[in-house]
Amino acid sequence: MAKSIYEMRNHEYEQNLRKQSMTIVALLKEVDYKNQKLIEMEHSINEKVALMSKHIASLNENINAREKCLLEMEQKYLESSTMVRRMMNERYKICDIYQKVQLTLWSFPELRQLKVKNNNMIRDMRCLKKKNGQLTKELEESKALNDLQQKNFIEEIEMLRRELQDHDPVESNSNLATQLDTFRQQLKGKMEYLEAVESINSCLIVKERQYKQELLDARKESINCLQDMCSGRSQIGIKRMGELDRKPFQDACMQKYSNEQWPLISAQLCSSWEENMKNPNWYPFKKIVVNGMLQEIIDENDEKLKELRSEHGEMVYKAVANALMELEEYNSSGRYVVSEIWNWKEGRRASLKEVIQYMIRQLKTHKRDGDDAGAVLGDLEEHRHGEVEVRPGRVAPAAVVAGESIVGRAKVGGRDEDRRTAGMAPLWVIATLDLEARSAAKSIVKQSSAQSRRVHTVPFTVQVPVPTCSSCTQQL
Repeated sequence: MAKSIYEMRNHEYEQNLRKQSMTIVALLKEVDYKNQKLIEMEHSINEKVALMSKHIASLNENINAREKCLLEMEQKYLESSTMVRRMMNERYKICDIYQKVQLTLWSFPELRQLKVKNNNMIRDMRCLKKKNGQLTKELEESKALNDLQQKNFIEEIEMLRRELQDHDPVESNSNLATQLDTFRQQLKGKMEYLEAVESINSCLIVKERQYKQELLDARKESINCLQDMCSGRSQIGIKRMGELDRKPFQDACMQKYSNEQWPLISAQLCSSWEENMKNPNWYPFKKIVVNGMLQEIIDENDEKLKELRSEHGEMVYKAVANALMELEEYNSSGRYVVSEIWNWKEGRRASLKEVIQYMIRQLKTHKRDGDDAGAVLGDLEEHRHGEVEVRPGRVAPAAVVAGESIVGRAKVGGRDEDRRTAGMAPLWVIATLDLEARSAAKSIVKQSSAQSRRVHTVPFTVQVPVPTCSSCTQQL
């Protein structure tokens, strides 16, 4: 009995031992499997770590390179900033020296006059260039119209030629022969007419250029004449378009600075703004639409003008704004002051006709050294091309504006030493009136013994017709 119990226990023990052995074997297999997985994971992780290390190393290299580049850029920026500051300081010094030199130069009347003459010459050259541009534009328009007419003529001629080609020359119909002759005559007439039109157009272009140049010369000469003739209360005078009014600058500086400093500061401020106005890169204008038309006005939001208004007041701002508008209207390309004949009463640009009428009125009322020029002009105006009574000591008129003809200057007063008739010198009426106004070319009839004698008008060998084209008459 005891043996059986022992065997049973031993059997149970062996069974438990086999179970435990099997469990241990299973666990060992599982441990081996997991160890294998762990080794594979470690290998994969090591590969990823190696890749990450390489990537981190590459990123570190890029960061170092960028930091190096950034340091170089900072160094260049510091060097550039230093250079810019040095250049700005030099610029300020040069501006100060320039202003001092300019003030010094303006203290010498001769240098002032030379500078004014130089500016006037440059201004006249640029004005002529601008007028030539306008003339070129008008000539291009005329050429376009002429090309259109020529094209129409050519089309008509080609049509006639095609009609001629469409007919069979073999046909013996008498009516066809007559019709062909008619077509040939029409074609010949059209070709002759086309050649005549082209010739007339070329002549008109040349004459138009001559007339416009003569008008420009007359207006320029009238400006020179009026500089000596006009008084302070005259209706017609010379206005310098785009010139700064210095009085607002003087008033503003007088109120703001002490008595010793304000004249110099006012002159410097005015000179500085004159230079600003000449700067072509500064454009203080804006465009607006008024009644469907595009117009340019002063841009009140411009930084320079806003600073000027805040520092020196409204009157100084208006003076600069008015000068800028005049420059933009009369000399937008050159940005320098130009002289213009001005109708002070109506506040506009005076026409050449008004200038001539004004000069004639001045000559009628002007009496000097006992000369009765007004009476002679009255006689000429009354008789036009008729006879004029000239007594001893009276001035023979320089020019007459009669109807639509411009009559030149002719010497009167008898014959020369060789008993030849008096010569003629045709000039523009403006230049003549200028000479008359200055009393520089008086033709005195020196016949002290004669009571009176009659002088006939001299027929000119050179006649200057008044231009009839619209572009020329508009300038008058």
